[in-house]
Amino acid sequence: MSAEVVVDTMIASAWLGVRGTARRARWEPLLVKSIWVLPFTVVAEMRFGAEVAGWGARRRGVLDRLVASSRVMPPLVVVTDAYVDLRTWCVRNGHGLGAKDHEADRWVAAVALAAELPLASEDAIFDSVPRLNRAVPS
Repeated sequence: MSAEVVVDTMIASAWLGVRGTARRARWEPLLVKSIWVLPFTVVAEMRFGAEVAGWGARRRGVLDRLVASSRVMPPLVVVTDAYVDLRTWCVRNGHGLGAKDHEADRWVAAVALAAELPLASEDAIFDSVPRLNRAVPS
């Protein structure tokens, strides 16, 4: 059975380009054998980016297939509770993830925390968050 991994926008978007990237090469050994869990905010960010960039049907198809092949996690009660706990901790402890401009990142972390799954991300904003298990590329 493949392990589930929560994948953030930075990592997921590496699978949308025509050419391979160093980021994709780093993460591919781990993620090719994993079940991707995409937080709803990641799907929204990627679809927004495609819309703003004016992607054509082919590139949108790549995005749609990526989303369809993943498990998309909505803001369930357990995720919302994890979000509240996380944001409260961040604000009380002065962690950067508590800042207004990290709203989507907090939801990504809340999904990983609620599901008790590792998070595939290279974003340092997730460093030092208690109970947040970070996936490590192979």
